[in-house]
Amino acid sequence: MDREALLAFIADEHRSIRTIAHDVASPIGILRLAMHVLQSMKPDDAKREQYYETMVLAIDKLESQIRRMRAITEPLQSGGTEEEGRQ
Repeated sequence: MDREALLAFIADEHRSIRTIAHDVASPIGILRLAMHVLQSMKPDDAKREQYYETMVLAIDKLESQIRRMRAITEPLQSGGTEEEGRQ
């Protein structure tokens, strides 16, 4: 891989990591808010169930982002590129 290709690859990975970091922050904020409401407001059973469902969806999004991060790093660990890892 020549220098320009390497720099382009690094820039692309940097953008991917920034996007993932942003995508991870959102569900964490949702979890924090839902936990705060559950602790401080003591919602009724129906509302509490809604908050739990929201928390499960946020956790699912986090798991998805973790899988995405792993997919990005796998080619690097094996010596290939992300494109090679997808093929």
